[in-house]
Amino acid sequence: MAAGEVVLVSEPLACVSCAFGAIPAPEELAQAIRDTPYTPAQRAALLVLYSGQDEDGDEQAGGGATDGTTDGTADVRRVTEDELDEWRLFGIVGCNSFGEEFNDFASTAARAAAAGGASPGPAHAAHAAPTTDDSPSSSSGGSGGSDQRQPQQPQRQQAGHLGLWPSFSMLNHSDLPNAVNYVVADRMLVLASRSIPRGSEVMINYLGRGSLRPVEERQAALAEGYQFSCDCARCTAELLCGCAGTDGGGGGSGSGAGSFAEGVQALLGRCEERAQVLSGLNLPPTAADPAAESGNTGEASARASSNLEVLERLFVQARDDVRVLDELVGRQPLDAAAAAAAGANGGTGGGTAVRQWLRASGFDLLSQHVALAEALGRWEDAGAALEQQLGVCEAVAPSSDLHMYLQVKRLSLSQQAEGPDGATARVELQRCAGVLRGRYGQDCTDETVGRLLQGAVYGLSQVMV
Repeated sequence: MAAGEVVLVSEPLACVSCAFGAIPAPEELAQAIRDTPYTPAQRAALLVLYSGQDEDGDEQAGGGATDGTTDGTADVRRVTEDELDEWRLFGIVGCNSFGEEFNDFASTAARAAAAGGASPGPAHAAHAAPTTDDSPSSSSGGSGGSDQRQPQQPQRQQAGHLGLWPSFSMLNHSDLPNAVNYVVADRMLVLASRSIPRGSEVMINYLGRGSLRPVEERQAALAEGYQFSCDCARCTAELLCGCAGTDGGGGGSGSGAGSFAEGVQALLGRCEERAQVLSGLNLPPTAADPAAESGNTGEASARASSNLEVLERLFVQARDDVRVLDELVGRQPLDAAAAAAAGANGGTGGGTAVRQWLRASGFDLLSQHVALAEALGRWEDAGAALEQQLGVCEAVAPSSDLHMYLQVKRLSLSQQAEGPDGATARVELQRCAGVLRGRYGQDCTDETVGRLLQGAVYGLSQVMV
C-alpha cells in the first residue's frame, strides 16, 4: 500500500460535539450510547470493544458471539441491557473513544469551498498564505487570532468532538506510525502515511504531540494511559542508544549510559524556563519593531525595547541549546540502533533515521527556536530552523497535521522573503502539495489541493505549532 492510499473509513457508533476549542466529556458520549437504539449487531460490536475485568475480577471477553452457525449469515445474538452495564460502558469509552478540540481544518474548508462552488487553484491559495505570528512558545493546540483575509465559513463549521469508531479502535499504536487519521464530518478516515508492505500491520499514533518527547516520557504515558509499552523500531533504537536514562548497555564507551537522556531533559528544562519568561512579556504585534506598539509613546517604546532585548537574549540561548542538542545527537553510537532503523526503512537510511528520531526528543526546543526567530523578524534563521522541524516530522510523523502546518509555515516564510512567485516559494508550494496529497490522497486534483491548502492556511492561524 502506497503513502496516501485510504486504509479505512469508519462510521461511528456514537459521536458528540461541543464548542470549538474543547472536547466533550466522556459522560456525554456514554449518555449518547445509552440513548441510541442500537441493533443487536451494533450492541455486540460495542461489547467487542470491551476486554478486561469485571468488578469481581473475572476476565471478560468481547461480546460478539454468534448463534453457533459458521456460514456468516446468522444474526449476531441479541445483547441484553445488563450486558452493557456501567462498568463495561465506561471501560469501552475510556479505552476506545477518540476526541479532538476541532475538526480537520483543511478537509473541512475544502468541503465547504466545494459546496460553495468556488475555490482558488494552488497558486492563488499559496499567495493567500498569511504571515504567521504565533507567539514564541511551544504548544500542541489552542486557538489564536483569525486572519481576516481568510474565509470564515470553516470556523463556523468547527466543533470539538468525541466519538467511538469501532473498526478504527482496533488499530494499534506505534511511536513510528505508518498511517494518519482524522475525522471528516462524522467519519474517521485512516490513510497510509508511508509505504506499507503487504502483511504489515497498520499502526497509528495514540500520543499526538506527546510522541515528540523523550522515549522514557512516551513509554510512561503509554503505560499510564493504555497499560502497554511500545517496541517499535524508533523506541528500540533509542533504548539501544541508552536514551532512557537507565544502564541498558547502549550508552557506548565514554558517553555514559543515560547521558543523552540527561542532556535532553536539561535542554527541555531550560526551554520551559524560557517559556515562562515569554509568558510574562507583553509583546507588541511585531516584536522586532519597537515602534509597532500602538501610540508609539515614550513609555510604550521603552517597554518594547526592553522586550526586544529579552527576546534577543532568549533567542541566542535557544539557538545555542539547539546546537547542544545536535552535538548530543551526533555523539551517540548508532551501530545497533542504525541496524534496527534500517530494518524499519527497507534496509536503508538507518543512521540518518536514528539521528532524526533522537532529535525528535527535543522537538519543543526546535519549536521555540523557530518562534523566537519569527518574533524577531529573523526570517532566514526561522526558515533554517523550520527545515530541522520538517526533517523530524518527515522521519517520525509524515503527513500528520503538524507536518502539514509546518510545511505551510515554511511556504509562508519563503513568500515573505521573495514574494509568491520566487523560485524558493514555488519549490515550497510543490512541497506543500506533496504533503497534502500524502495526507488526503495522491489522487487529489490541483483544484482540491488548492482548497486544502487554503484550509491549512486558515488552520495555521488557529493553532500553535
